[in-house]
Amino acid sequence: MTGRLRRIGWLDIPLLKYAIDINNATQITLTKLDVFDGFKKIKVCISYIVDGQRTTEILFDLSRANHAKGRAGIKCIYKSFPIWKGKLSRYGNDLPKEALTYVKFLEKTLGVKIIYVGTGPEEHQVIERYW
Repeated sequence: MTGRLRRIGWLDIPLLKYAIDINNATQITLTKLDVFDGFKKIKVCISYIVDGQRTTEILFDLSRANHAKGRAGIKCIYKSFPIWKGKLSRYGNDLPKEALTYVKFLEKTLGVKIIYVGTGPEEHQVIERYW
């Protein structure tokens, strides 16, 4: 852990769902959840607006969204989640309800189980989830 500031992007559900589908994944690991400590909320891209139409389709031809050609471009539609209080790592092996709500949403939306959740920068700061 260096303590330096980092730029963090919001999770893109349609893109991750595509990656899960093409790789036939049945379970995934969620890392870096602790980087949201101190945020007011977590946002997740759940779909896009492309040329005025809502879609979850992944665009491989980004020229469809080219602003220079007078098109509206691509805009992400976000769902927001409340954040937990304090540092995630202080909760030990239990996720706070806000983090658990986020994890369960991801599992339901992606159609896979999240078996490990990283809660801190150290190797041992990982929660193994059971059902």
